[in-house]
Amino acid sequence: MLNEMENLAEDVAALNQINDLTASLHCPHGQLEEVVREMLSSVNKQLAERQTSDSQLSYLELTLNTQ
Repeated sequence: MLNEMENLAEDVAALNQINDLTASLHCPHGQLEEVVREMLSSVNKQLAERQTSDSQLSYLELTLNTQ
């Protein structure tokens, strides 16, 4: 799970760079911006879901009763 989250974080970083480069284009690039934005949103959502799942897996409540 950790490796998958690292890959998703790398994807987010790469898509942010692509987004910055896209914005600097002088030719029409509206469609490209839209696709990159959608991909970035999707990958961010996947990363958030994995982080939530990971934190739920790492939380364990123990109750001890002694007599």
